[in-house]
Amino acid sequence: MRNKPPKDFTAVRRPPAGFRARKITEAQRLMLNKKKAVRVGGEPASEAEHFMKCPGCGQYFDMRNLGDAFYHDEEGHAPLPVQPVEQWEQS
Repeated sequence: MRNKPPKDFTAVRRPPAGFRARKITEAQRLMLNKKKAVRVGGEPASEAEHFMKCPGCGQYFDMRNLGDAFYHDEEGHAPLPVQPVEQWEQS
C-alpha cells in the first residue's frame, strides 16, 4: 500500500510560528544519504525528475538523498562541494 497525502491538508500539523530547525551536520547528512528513499506516487518519466534546483544556492541535487534535501532546505547555505567523477563508484 502506498502512502497517500491526507485529503484535508489543513489537518497536517505545522510547526509553530518562528520555529527554526537545527542545522544538519556533515555527519548527519552523510548518514541520511545512505538510507534508501521510498517514492510516493508513480514512477518518474525520466531520471531527471529525481533532481531539483535549490532556490537558495542554485545547485541541483538528487531528492532521493535525504541528507542533501535537508541541507538545501536550510536558509543561507552554500552549495555542497562537488564529488569528482572518479569517486562516484566508491561512495
